[in-house]
This record gives sequence, C-alpha cells and structure tokens, in this order.
Amino acid sequence: MSRLLACLLFVSSIASGAVVHVGGVATSDASASQPSLSVTYTPHAIGDVIVIGADCAPSGDGPTSATFTSSGWTINNTIPVFGSVFTYMAAAQAYAPSTSSSTLTVTFNKNCTWLNVFVAEFSGMDTSTPIDVTATSNSSGTPTVSITPTVDNDAIWVACDDDITGVGSGYTQSSTDGQGDMAEYKILTGGAGVAQHPTFVGSGAYGCVAMAIKPPSAAPASVIIGRAWIE
Repeated sequence: MSRLLACLLFVSSIASGAVVHVGGVATSDASASQPSLSVTYTPHAIGDVIVIGADCAPSGDGPTSATFTSSGWTINNTIPVFGSVFTYMAAAQAYAPSTSSSTLTVTFNKNCTWLNVFVAEFSGMDTSTPIDVTATSNSSGTPTVSITPTVDNDAIWVACDDDITGVGSGYTQSSTDGQGDMAEYKILTGGAGVAQHPTFVGSGAYGCVAMAIKPPSAAPASVIIGRAWIE
C-alpha cells in the first residue's frame, strides 16, 4: 500500500481595529484680554489619543506660537499657529497618561480677546503614529477644510470657530462651546488618497484645524504548516 504525504499551508493575518470617538469637550472665554485658557477633561482609557485645538482672537498683533500643557502629560504640537486678523489657531496631540481628571491649558504668546479650546479622545488608533495627516483653513463663508488621508479607515476630526449652528452632512458633533464654535468627526470606510471636505453650518470669518487619526496596521501574517500521511 502506498502512502501520500500531504502538506497544508495556512496563512492568516489579524485585521486591524477601528478608530472610535469616545469623548469630547469645548470651552471658551471672552471675559478679559489674556493669553491662556484651560479646560478640564477626564480620559476614558490610558493610552487613548487626545487631540486638542485652540483659537485666539488677538487684542493686538496676532500670536506666532502656542504651548499646550497639563501636569503629567506629554503634549506634542501638531499644527503650528496660523491665521489672520480675527482668528488664529493651533493644535496638538497627546496620549492619555491616566483616567484622572486633568486640566489642559493652551497659552498663546499674545493676549487674546476671545479664546476657545476643543478636546477630543479617540481609541483604537495606531499607537505609534496616530496622526495620519493634518490640515488647516482660514477664510470666510461656509466653514470647511480639505484633508486627504493616506490610509484607509481614518477618523476625521475638525474644529472650527465661526458663527456655527450645526455639523456638516455625514459628520457627528464632537463638542461645542455653545458660542458658535464646534468640533465634528467622521469614521471613514476606506478613503485612502481621497480628499475629504468636512463642512459646518455657519457663515462669516472662520478658522479650522483638522486631523486624520489612523487605525493600527494589520498584524503580521501568521503561517501554520500541517503535514499528514494519506493511506
């Protein structure tokens, strides 16, 4: 009786997870001419990515820099100060170091007659380089910005200051200060290389910061080899 040796090869990979928006808050202050504003936020999970946007309406010359700080946090600037005349914005990113209530502060290098801060938290992102791409806009009319992800399934987060009354089609509100300034987000399906154009319902002079938060890459493929004798 002859026997045949059969070999089986299985190759599999673990699919990447999905980015999830888990929280957001916004605040504003127009009570005095000052350079800084703080907001309190409690992260949902250690290691989640926290994105922060800030806006300054200068009382004189426009600011040229902004710092983001919080005790026990490491915060990296992702969008340097930009803007003109009425609206200057900047943005930053951090990993939540704990689930304790934290005070996040943004400080511009010029006094501002109007300040606001937006915070959003995302989980399920790439833990080494969570920010795929960023974008900005500064104009008048319907608030909008163009951002083009480089990978599929990014989360798009946008914060704008203006006379905003609602989010754009397909987007969900992340936070609002109740004073006409708002942040929104959308979790894409696919979308690599496709320009996204998030908008808000609003008018007037505006500034927007946008970030694309990317999901983790697929886990390395696993290979299983089986061998059996067939009589």
